[in-house]
Amino acid sequence: MAKRQVEETAENVKKKKRGFQESYIEFGFIEAMDKIRAECIFCHEKLANESLKPCKLRRHQTTKHPETVGKPKEFFIRKRELVVTSRPQNIKESFFRAGSDQRQATVASLECSLLIAQAKKPHNIGETLIKPACIKMAEILCGPQVANKFKTVPLSNNTVKDRIDRMAGNVEKTLVEKIRTRPFSIQLDETTTVAEEAILIVYVQYIEETELKQDILMSVNLTATTRGEDIFGVVDTYFTRHNIPYENIVACCTDGAAAMMGKNKGFNSRLKEKAPHCLVFHCMIHRHALAAKHLCEDLDVTLKTVVKIVNFIKARPVNKRIFAQLCEDEAHQTLLLHTEVRWLSRGRVLVRFMELKNQISEFLAVHN
Repeated sequence: MAKRQVEETAENVKKKKRGFQESYIEFGFIEAMDKIRAECIFCHEKLANESLKPCKLRRHQTTKHPETVGKPKEFFIRKRELVVTSRPQNIKESFFRAGSDQRQATVASLECSLLIAQAKKPHNIGETLIKPACIKMAEILCGPQVANKFKTVPLSNNTVKDRIDRMAGNVEKTLVEKIRTRPFSIQLDETTTVAEEAILIVYVQYIEETELKQDILMSVNLTATTRGEDIFGVVDTYFTRHNIPYENIVACCTDGAAAMMGKNKGFNSRLKEKAPHCLVFHCMIHRHALAAKHLCEDLDVTLKTVVKIVNFIKARPVNKRIFAQLCEDEAHQTLLLHTEVRWLSRGRVLVRFMELKNQISEFLAVHN
């Protein structure tokens, strides 16, 4: 019997809750919302009820906030007022604020993911650079309480990828809904990248209210051949999957490749079978490129000489660095390379060449 009474007494002592005292404010602590624990007004750490002892509170202060030791009581009271006014008034408001903070963190994650996609940066840059930088700036400028909010923003590699995919899917869905109900024209071209991958890009033009708009409709890798039937098969599959009627296509613009313009098996001939009313155009830029290849003899010799000089300067890193030193006081420090497939490239190369003609003469006089 005596042993049981001793155990019950010990259990009652163990369950006994310590009361919060007003004097604890001198160590930087106020009563927590649950009326049981003590909350630090600086780092908002909540100590258990068993730690409501002056020695433990003082140890927390001297260990984590030594700069506050010896401050007058009025200093801690002012800090307490700031903390109390920022608290939610009840548990319901607390849950509402937590949910609101989570929604704001999701919105911030979406906005940051959009910036990463627009800048064409790796998806993990949010987790490795952007988020740590924001936390560090918030700690320095606004304090640890604001920095903790930045820590709740999800910016992991998989999260950013998922956000970008969802936003891209939403943009595609909106675009498809627009062209389902109005006439539009398409522009498409198949090209090969430096990695020898065949990519088909389809642009769409349509009128929204009184404004002509253009967007990318699709971009697909062609894994095998790039014949006209392959290109049409990809486009037809996309139109069928998204219920886009061929009756809405009013025009189609392509280059002059056989896969596009072929009379029997080209893309345009197959498109005509689905949409007989569709007008087919040859790309204007390709026509300029073809016309530019047949220059008169004097202009052709001049252009070849200019391209040869530019290649001599640009192709060697030493020449490029020396020429850049000669152009320190000019608006441009380098020449432009000529690109055969871009018809505007010739004019830009010649304009830049004439702007730096004196520097080029000086360079060639010494190094050629």
